[in-house]
Amino acid sequence: MYNIFVSSDRGAWNGEPIKLAKDRCVRDFTSEEMKERFGPLAEYQVRRLRRLPSVFAYERQCDKNPLFGFVSDVAVKEKYVTVKYTVMDVDRFLTADQLEEYHNELGLTSWELDRTHWAVKEVDLARQLRPMGINLPVWRPIDIDTHRFQVAVSFPGEKRRYVEDVVRELQRWIGRDACFYDKDYEAHLGRPNMFDLFLKIYSKRSSLVVAFIDNTYQDKQWCGLELRAIDKLVLAKEYSRVMYVRIGKGDVDGILPTDGYLDARNKEPQEVAYHIEERVRLLQDRQHGSDNRKAISVKDWDAYFASWSPASLPEREPLSPLEERDFDAVFPTSE
Repeated sequence: MYNIFVSSDRGAWNGEPIKLAKDRCVRDFTSEEMKERFGPLAEYQVRRLRRLPSVFAYERQCDKNPLFGFVSDVAVKEKYVTVKYTVMDVDRFLTADQLEEYHNELGLTSWELDRTHWAVKEVDLARQLRPMGINLPVWRPIDIDTHRFQVAVSFPGEKRRYVEDVVRELQRWIGRDACFYDKDYEAHLGRPNMFDLFLKIYSKRSSLVVAFIDNTYQDKQWCGLELRAIDKLVLAKEYSRVMYVRIGKGDVDGILPTDGYLDARNKEPQEVAYHIEERVRLLQDRQHGSDNRKAISVKDWDAYFASWSPASLPEREPLSPLEERDFDAVFPTSE
């Protein structure tokens, strides 16, 4: 199965969420069986649709090539549906002409590309495209007990919406199952002894752990557990595997005044995702011993260093005389 989205807007599929009339979502050009299975767009149905490959196409009049990706989130209202999605770079994908030529093989009607809509097709997209020399990324359910992630995110529940936007943007860079975000693995997490599973994911089976911190972080049970995993990395001096992202005021026990962080309080999720991806890429380069670095423009460097400027250091109460003495003992001031 796969999703196909068709838009009359030539500027569509640029990363911005798309808003569709509800009666055009999983109803038009969709079989009765698929309408019954997914048409109501209940939460459990949306979770299934998010696992399907997706074609993001344009109406025939636009004469633009379709794109490939997946659905990241769906918000259903009374009359409209807002769809967030991720477009993935693939070596080769369908052209507009091929979409027309092979419409039967892809389960499309001859005039389906003349109407904006979202349909679900009972077609194995990867199998149909393979003879054309188009190979799609293979998505299979992962084994949560052995899978290695590039990133694992830790955050207080009140910040879920912001963190999810960061995760969805990050997935565009590093892939769908490269980031551990709990909402994506709900079926895997309905099990006993979550403590042990989380400790292993965050301390052993994630290259980079990103903690989104504020004054509520340490009060959360699961954040406290994930912080224990972070502490293990710090004690082992694996500093490059930990990244702090500040999303609000407040201190967190175990995170020191000398610990650096990315200040995200005035940053869009896309910018935060960019910085996380930079850290992931550096870890990969170290692991593979590569000196190949992605070129960064002067403008990007300015933004990068501005985000780590002294003005963004944690807000802390003045040190007590005893703390000043201990601090000076570790970091003596040269006269």
